[in-house]
Amino acid sequence: IESASGCTLAPAYDLLNVSIAKPKDEEELALTLLGKKKKFQREHFVQFGLSLGLSQKPVDVVFKRFNKNKDKAIQWIANSFLSLEIQIEYKRVLEERYLRMV
Repeated sequence: IESASGCTLAPAYDLLNVSIAKPKDEEELALTLLGKKKKFQREHFVQFGLSLGLSQKPVDVVFKRFNKNKDKAIQWIANSFLSLEIQIEYKRVLEERYLRMV
C-alpha cells in the first residue's frame, strides 16, 4: 500500500499474531510506537494520532470503528483455518487488547 508520502507497507503488515506463534516474545509491535513495543493503552494511540496532526475527532472515530468491528474480527477468527486451540488463544489475545483500548 503506497501513500501520497511514498511510504509503502505490505497489505497484511502486522496481521500475524506473533504472540501466539512465539509466546516468549513479549513485544506487541515490530516497530516502536512512542518508544514502546508492548503494553499499549488507548492513550498511546491517541497520542500517536495527535502527533500525526490529527485532531481528537478523527482519532475518536477510529476507536469507534475499531470497537464496532470487534465482532467481525472474532468471526474472522472462527471462520479461519486455524486449529480450535489457536483460535481460542487468538480470541483471548484480541479480547485482552480490546480491553486496553476502552
